[in-house]
Amino acid sequence: NVASLAGYLPLPGSATYCASKFGLRAWSLALAEELRGSGVTLSVVSPGPIATDFILNNLDEVTDLTLSQPISTPEQVAQDVIDCIEDGRVERARPRLSSWLATFAYLAPRAARRLRPLIATRGAKQRRRLQSAFCEAEDTDKSQQI
Repeated sequence: NVASLAGYLPLPGSATYCASKFGLRAWSLALAEELRGSGVTLSVVSPGPIATDFILNNLDEVTDLTLSQPISTPEQVAQDVIDCIEDGRVERARPRLSSWLATFAYLAPRAARRLRPLIATRGAKQRRRLQSAFCEAEDTDKSQQI
């Protein structure tokens, strides 16, 4: 199954998304335990943001907290799925540091609330970099069409 790092901790403005990913992650982990020893494996891959149109074409709508983490490629997430199939590992998260931070934030919500503005500032900077890169790419495309 493919869940999300949003399944590790609640994020403001993403309640429904977080709830669905929490549920999928919990179901996957519980079912993996039930299947242990049966010869059937179940894994869950929980990526952070992925460089797809879902995020990249909607940068103004993506939260600063989401953009504060490194963005993975679809190929990296696909490789995580393949790796789980091959080795039977129950869970993989990407990027790993983000999963550790998300776990910390879940276990220490007061500290996470205090750190949230600092992390959001980093995400806002990332948004500006991405928007600038897209503007430059569009300008290059337009000049090549002329």
